[in-house]
Amino acid sequence: MAEATDKEREIHMLILSKDDMAFAKFCDDYYEPVYEKIKKYNKGIFTENETFIIDVVTDTFLNYFKNPGRFNPEKQTLERFLIMDAEGDLKNAWEKLKKRNKNIVRSVELEEKNGNSLQDRELNPIETIIYKEDARLLEEKLKEVFNTEKDIQLAHLMLSGERRSTEFTKVLELEHFNEEEQRLEIKRQKDRIDKVIRRKLRANE
Repeated sequence: MAEATDKEREIHMLILSKDDMAFAKFCDDYYEPVYEKIKKYNKGIFTENETFIIDVVTDTFLNYFKNPGRFNPEKQTLERFLIMDAEGDLKNAWEKLKKRNKNIVRSVELEEKNGNSLQDRELNPIETIIYKEDARLLEEKLKEVFNTEKDIQLAHLMLSGERRSTEFTKVLELEHFNEEEQRLEIKRQKDRIDKVIRRKLRANE
């Protein structure tokens, strides 16, 4: 098995040393090649949910940056390590998502068969808003949780299940950023919005 190149070893050492510019250089050199290969290897997932792959690859880069000791430059190249890590996480996360969606469909079908509505089962905070409240109340709730119109728009996109990264790019006004920077920022903002929704809505239950 091929060892890491001199360039990869240099990047790895910079990240281990917590160099301020290391992560930016690391992403500049490796994010696009890794993302394109993961996308190529998983065309079915990419066609169905583009942002799912973006999120997984972004997490792979962040996880390596936080814990670079998992990579052994004597055993494989850095790019190969990142691809294998992302591939494993992607397949596991996708299987969990499909299983969860299948369970939801079965639950809905059973409820409809028994004459029950979605409101009759225990809902999580987001589902409670979607299924129990009308559009006006949803807007009021989001205004209670978020202080800016941009955050409210992001929350609407996430709650509606929007998967196209272009829609998040428009709201965040990231058109002047390159694709790699857009993906990282979209992932960061989605994680932030998700945490706020879950924390504040649970507190208001």
